[in-house]
Amino acid sequence: WLDWPLRMLKYIILGFFIWAVLIQMTPESIESFIHTDYNQITDILMLHFFTKMTFFSAVVIAILFVLALIVRGFWCRYLCPYGALLGLFGLFSPTRIQRDEKTCIDCSSCATICPAFIKVDKIDEVVSDECIGCMACVDTCPVSGTLQLNVITKKSRVSKMKWAVILLVFFWGGLFAVKLFGPWENSITDAQYKKHLQNMETKQYSHP
Repeated sequence: WLDWPLRMLKYIILGFFIWAVLIQMTPESIESFIHTDYNQITDILMLHFFTKMTFFSAVVIAILFVLALIVRGFWCRYLCPYGALLGLFGLFSPTRIQRDEKTCIDCSSCATICPAFIKVDKIDEVVSDECIGCMACVDTCPVSGTLQLNVITKKSRVSKMKWAVILLVFFWGGLFAVKLFGPWENSITDAQYKKHLQNMETKQYSHP
């Protein structure tokens, strides 16, 4: 009974980030932040989060670790704002996992293996912000053709090979497009980077 309200937490966190960045910050302030000393060495600051971990950070990570042992994927399911964003995109996906009720033998294998705890064996079509399209339910189904990934509008089946190719094209295609046409590389020189590293302990590298 707590699952649904807890799942809303990641959407609240996502909403906070959208409000803080896209609403509260002007384009000028975003541009200014990108060029701050803090942002230019965020990779090292993130590394120090783990190599120079505070007691508070260690306690939070330990709690999340224990919760993950109790509830599978606790962080991703309840707290991850990126997971919330992917969930929203997933709701508008042109494909859905669909179940043929006539050939289903109600073995519940699909629901048992689903990492998102979706009751695949009880529904005709998976429409959920928790579905990540992993195809685990399709693979575990003992009756061929009962569970299929279909294009919604055409009701045509998408094979696992086609699905894998589509995901690779979107992921690597987007990555290469950003590297070719976007600001993938920063403009900081090696000399500037070394200077930043030498002065990292000063207050100029606190979050603006």
